[in-house]
Amino acid sequence: MRRVVEKFRAVYIKKEAPLQEGASETAVDSSRPSYARRFSVDEGDKIKLISTEDIRLVYAEKRKVFLVTLSGKTYPSHLSLVQFEKRLPEEVFFRCHRNYIVNIDEVQQIEPWFNHQYVLIVKGMEDQPVPIGRSYVKKLRQYVDL
Repeated sequence: MRRVVEKFRAVYIKKEAPLQEGASETAVDSSRPSYARRFSVDEGDKIKLISTEDIRLVYAEKRKVFLVTLSGKTYPSHLSLVQFEKRLPEEVFFRCHRNYIVNIDEVQQIEPWFNHQYVLIVKGMEDQPVPIGRSYVKKLRQYVDL
């Protein structure tokens, strides 16, 4: 079992490798954070790999974190929202609430809500508006020029 886990980590987990002789310095940019390309989720007794590009939304509910894909499937995750926030590219993924991280490309509309707040209407989830926390409104304005 240990060999399987080690092989999985070696193949799918990106490790920062030092530059080898003759390697171009432009190939590795240490000033930019390294983002995960895939995330593993449990699907029954199997482990499924979800590409970062296929993530629509990540949310927390009742102390559990769930990942929603572009196809609309929801998977439980073993990572926390903070871990997702660090591993997802911030150019595309926006932490809009303490319980939500949304793929900004999947946002259809921004609707005003009560008390000078907003909600996001996400593609494929029109009946479940995503709230924007008060402390995240300023950051949202930077993302979408509101």
